[in-house]
This record gives sequence, C-alpha cells and structure tokens, in this order.
Amino acid sequence: MRTEDDWTETALLVADGGGDLEEAAYSDWEPVRFAAAGRADLPDEQVRTLASDPSPSVRAAVAARPDLDPDLLDQLVVDEEPCVLRALAARPDLPGDARARLSRSLDAGVLRALGETRAADLLESMPAPPLRTARRRLFGR
Repeated sequence: MRTEDDWTETALLVADGGGDLEEAAYSDWEPVRFAAAGRADLPDEQVRTLASDPSPSVRAAVAARPDLDPDLLDQLVVDEEPCVLRALAARPDLPGDARARLSRSLDAGVLRALGETRAADLLESMPAPPLRTARRRLFGR
C-alpha cells in the first residue's frame, strides 16, 4: 500500500482491484475508503465498518453493494443523507418495508429512483427545497 500522502494512487489501486483492502477500509482518506466499499471482495467486517463511516459517499457505496446484508440495509434506510437513500432506492431487491419508508422521503432523487416520478416532479418544481421537519413540530403545534 502506498503512503497516506499519495491517496490518488492508493484509491485508484484499490478501485482497480489491488491493494490491501483492510488497510484501505480504515484509511484516513475518504476516496480510498469509497473505493474499498465498492469492492466485491471486501470482507464482511470491513463492510460493516464502512456502513457506519462518517462519509455519506462511503455509506452510499456500501448501500449500493449487491451483497448488502439485510441488517445493514435496515441500518442504512434510516440514514439522513440523500445520497445514501438514493443508492438504496435504486436497488432492484429493495424490500417492501424499506421501499415504503423511502417513499416518504422529501428528496426528489430518492423518489425518482423508486419510480415515483410525479412526486419527484412536484418536489423539483418547488422554488426552494421542502422543509424536512413537519411545520407543526417547528411551531410546537
């Protein structure tokens, strides 16, 4: 593995199927962890670690894995980052309960990935993004 100062070579090496995956999963560099998260040969322990990564991009890469464990899917479906939810919504094997939860999203990209085009179009037609908190919660009603 290259030095941490050389993140580009390391990330590209990992993305191309090389490098030390365990080391890559714990890298200080987000692009290196992102590349590791997309590798089919990443051990389950590292997949679980990366499902809780501070980077939404890394969590989205985990969410897009075809071999995603159902427990990790349940963990990621409550993520607050739209890119993670979009990755889940694009899954052809998305369970009904996860689909139902995602269909309540206020993110047009999530809804579009679910095939909810009319709802996505409505959100995209708004001049400003919708508030994520119900109005009555904001005003204590």
